Amino acid sequence: MKTYTFHVSIPGTGRVWRKIEMKADQTLEDLHFAIQRAYGWDADHLYSFFMSNQAWDEASEYRLPDGYTPWGNLAGLRRRKSLLRLAPKNKRPSCASCMATRT
Repeated sequence: MKTYTFHVSIPGTGRVWRKIEMKADQTLEDLHFAIQRAYGWDADHLYSFFMSNQAWDEASEYRLPDGYTPWGNLAGLRRRKSLLRLAPKNKRPSCASCMATRT
């Protein structure tokens, strides 16, 4: 099974980082929640991933859908799962503070 290993760091904090391994069929939303768990956060902030490898590039941004809470629900409705996978044909997802490598 193909996996991806992410070295996730927080800019400006020195040597604080986490290594996160994800299955190739998991979503970017799954990665978001894995980052939250790795740092002991409670997922109360919005998130974005930039498919162009350029932070804040709105044209390639994958983010929390409009109207959804950081916990993945909309006004108490059932949680929606994104179809965007971690491995979209030779493109590696990136965010302002993470880098992906294949294992």
